[in-house]
Amino acid sequence: IASYNIIKDKNILKNRLQKTLSFINALPPLHTVIMEDGRFEDPHMRKLVTETLAPQIDIFSMNEDELQDRFGCRINILNPAEALAAIQTVYNQLQVPTLVCHTSHWALSYGRQTPSISNALKSGICMASTRFQFGDDYNKDRYKQSQELPASKKGAAFCESLSALSADRPFYALPAKDLSSVARPHTIGLGDAFIGGMLPQLLPESAHKSAYI
Repeated sequence: IASYNIIKDKNILKNRLQKTLSFINALPPLHTVIMEDGRFEDPHMRKLVTETLAPQIDIFSMNEDELQDRFGCRINILNPAEALAAIQTVYNQLQVPTLVCHTSHWALSYGRQTPSISNALKSGICMASTRFQFGDDYNKDRYKQSQELPASKKGAAFCESLSALSADRPFYALPAKDLSSVARPHTIGLGDAFIGGMLPQLLPESAHKSAYI
């Protein structure tokens, strides 16, 4: 679920949130709800969305700008200590099982870790990288090209330094792909592309054969 930040009328937003809750409540007992955050012009609207939906969310995902909005100040996203402090603070604010943050240099899962999370982050990074390069004009071959791209050197250094830090909860981080050579990047929809890439890998392994991926 995503895009609540584009709704500007509070009554419409409340109605949409109630509909979302009704859909979630109708899901089978075993399900996973993932939310991609957005930047809100009105902090009161963000508070309404968070308080209504956070208790139903299993994985709450955001980019570095949304992380800093919720943290309340700007940070150096390549400074592991600053990034981890922001993630821990926002995680405690949201009270969700798992917080995911994806940036231009790294992606990180904080909180409850599942066996599939490493593959899910890898796939999310590759899908967002594919969209960054090709926009809507992509296919499986271009996705595979993204898989072969080298890791961001800054992201790799960040993840290595981060692994030496301790935290209140388990976390797992991966470097993003090196996209510095892309002349005409597509920057719209990268968060949704990231989550879309994660989704198939969160399926049980037994479901992969019958799933359309």
